[in-house]
Amino acid sequence: MRAGRPAQGKAEILVTYTVGACRKDVFRRGEVMFIETIPMEVAERRVRELRQRWPTHFVDWHYFGGRAVFKKLRKPWWRRIW
Repeated sequence: MRAGRPAQGKAEILVTYTVGACRKDVFRRGEVMFIETIPMEVAERRVRELRQRWPTHFVDWHYFGGRAVFKKLRKPWWRRIW
């Protein structure tokens, strides 16, 4: 079996991620939660999990120096009550 080719008789599964830019307000004013050296696919999954755990905050990530920086920013009160 050569690299880059699926094994005979097995289906190839491709997963694509659409990663947009980090929210500007979170990027500028957000509080750093943690920094990790992980690929973008893992970072995007982690952000989706964090958004479910922190519903009162905007959570996003961006790369800086080859590392994923995760930030959170508390939502304004009118966004939290609706």
